[in-house]
Amino acid sequence: HPDVYERAVLRKPQQKAFGVTVDLWSIGVTFYHAATGCLPFVPFGGPRRNKEIMYKITTEKPRGAIAGVQRQENGSIEWSYELPITCRLSAGLKDQLIPILANILEVDQEKCWGFDQFFAGTNDILHRIVVDVFSLQQASSHRVYIHSYNTTTKFLDAVFKQTNIVPHHQEYFFEGHLYELDPNLQAHNFCRTTESSPLTLLSTSEQPEDVVGVRYRDPALEFPKFTPKVDVVADCSSAKSALGAAYQTLRLGRALRSGRELLARGLHWKSLCSPRSPARGGFLPLDRFSCRKIHFLSSLRYEAAPAGSRGPAGVEVVETRLQRVDEELSQCSHSIFDFQGALDGILAELVKDRQQVHEDKRFVVEALCLLAGPVLVEQFPCQAQPLVPPHTRRARREQLNLGNLAKKVVSIFQNECVQQYQEALALHSSRMRKVCEIKKHLKRLSNRISACSVEMMECQDCMQ
Repeated sequence: HPDVYERAVLRKPQQKAFGVTVDLWSIGVTFYHAATGCLPFVPFGGPRRNKEIMYKITTEKPRGAIAGVQRQENGSIEWSYELPITCRLSAGLKDQLIPILANILEVDQEKCWGFDQFFAGTNDILHRIVVDVFSLQQASSHRVYIHSYNTTTKFLDAVFKQTNIVPHHQEYFFEGHLYELDPNLQAHNFCRTTESSPLTLLSTSEQPEDVVGVRYRDPALEFPKFTPKVDVVADCSSAKSALGAAYQTLRLGRALRSGRELLARGLHWKSLCSPRSPARGGFLPLDRFSCRKIHFLSSLRYEAAPAGSRGPAGVEVVETRLQRVDEELSQCSHSIFDFQGALDGILAELVKDRQQVHEDKRFVVEALCLLAGPVLVEQFPCQAQPLVPPHTRRARREQLNLGNLAKKVVSIFQNECVQQYQEALALHSSRMRKVCEIKKHLKRLSNRISACSVEMMECQDCMQ
């Protein structure tokens, strides 16, 4: 807090007493540090070396800002109103936490929250339940924090806030089945979800959604640089940093693998599920529905005008109309079976993709690398003692081993995990575009078949 900093660090005399804002400020800094792994306010060179700028950052912080960083000497302050991308908290939890941080990282006592408001805000988060959602078209995972008494309507609005998919275009699947949510259903009656078993969200809009995927910071940037000089204390610190970066890399690799599995599984479920109404966005059920309708209308045609029958001129007109309808239905039937073939091809690819994800053992290699990490860390005693030549050579050898291990972990992540995930995203995007186009064509076919149905019924009425 600037008041504490002014007295304890800058050594400036003060006459005012420390108020509740000092305690809340400390809590806010602790929350931010725990959530992100870094301090919210950092001048160039660090707070210990650049004390005056540190004080300036805390006193001139704009309303609502939760972080301020000076990246260049004598440079401007970059204010942030959001948690950084490196923060591992979900977007849903960030939305709940940011308003609390903004209101307790406040110097002005008139604007800063009191403890009553702080505890009310934190307890509000603790009393919420979490619903995990995976947006299929966007290839993104979300965690929705809502109260147990909130209804489906509130839940759909919360999902819209994170995905920009409007509530009336949201369709859900769970464990291979269509999951219909009653508007008045309370959240505590929802199915129990986890990150590996979420509600799968599909947009029924005819416009394709942009692919988002897993957002992350390249873990290669987190690995320390190893210098040729042997320094036991520095090498020990580097070993610990490298081990932490390696575990972060493993976590990201697992997240990418999980994303691939959710992509293949979600589209496979959608392909197998049969909504009650073709208009609800189903693409496979529509062709079966249409084929049954075609057969029914064709039977009406032959009932209305049996082959070889003759009658007055009015009957011949009806016969001509029925002939055109029959040709139209025949074209629709061929188109539907063409689309069925394309969808069957996608379905076969999805089955193959799911098997490939389950059989992917590349993470075993990375895990073995990480298991060697603690051993290497133990080989760097954190003692500032001079080394005799044999020990120096050994320390240099272990330093090289640690550097090679870090390079191997990064190489596996970038050349295998990331590459496979990017390929899966590109393939998924292509499949979703195909599915979107097929849905549009099938919708037009459904309208054509409905028009044929009306025409058939009119002809049947004329024959009676």
